[in-house]
Amino acid sequence: MNACLVVSIHPVGTIHQRLYDRDLVGLWAQGDGFYHFQSLGDSLYDLKIYGPEDNKEFDTLHFEVGLYEVGDYLFLDYYPHDEIKRSKQMLYNNYLPVHTFAKIEKHGADRFDLFYFDYDRLQKLFEQNRIRLRYENVEDVTVLTDGTAEIQRFLQKYAGDTEAFNEREELERLR
Repeated sequence: MNACLVVSIHPVGTIHQRLYDRDLVGLWAQGDGFYHFQSLGDSLYDLKIYGPEDNKEFDTLHFEVGLYEVGDYLFLDYYPHDEIKRSKQMLYNNYLPVHTFAKIEKHGADRFDLFYFDYDRLQKLFEQNRIRLRYENVEDVTVLTDGTAEIQRFLQKYAGDTEAFNEREELERLR
């Protein structure tokens, strides 16, 4: 996932707007890494992202993920899994769990692409007051502080703009 992220305190949608697509469940190859989606029920997925086995510095990332339709587009909303909230380590107690989202484009049942926002382009739009969302800049992270409805309006406006995204991750089903 990106080093410079646009994240949100609020999710992309409500529990009533969440979708479930059984095609996401499974093990997916992404470059040298892997995404493993499992169903948690209630239209939620458990996602573990594994890096290359030879990369000793890569930690497994663990998320609860919701799938939402915003306008004509689908988005995944990543939220840190409960184990981080249960952690007693002081380091984790100093982090705010936030939502990260990516546009998803499916290509049948065995391939999909994830698109992440171009952080630098969005920063310029924020600086030019062309994006009307409340936010805070914290080091190299933009934290959206507006509510879910405002985030959905933002996503609807920019989801079709290919220049709003700079990174595409291609995932192919392994099983």
